[in-house]
Amino acid sequence: SDELAALDALRRDGVSTETLVETVSDEFLLATGYFGTPDGAAEAFTRLSEGLDTSIVRIVGARPGIESARAVMRACAPC
Repeated sequence: SDELAALDALRRDGVSTETLVETVSDEFLLATGYFGTPDGAAEAFTRLSEGLDTSIVRIVGARPGIESARAVMRACAPC
């Protein structure tokens, strides 16, 4: 909550989105979502879904085109 409060204070002070992105820690981002290679997506999705009734994957493509989204879908597909 301390990091979220600090980020919110920066946002209220009018810092740029770029500054906010540079300020947020990887630990915070990984506690609330996943970024990285597709091979780590399924494990992260499982961890983040623990205790939830419904989980949703929102794919933000790293590259133009559909192939990066397909890679995530393949990585998160049930075995």
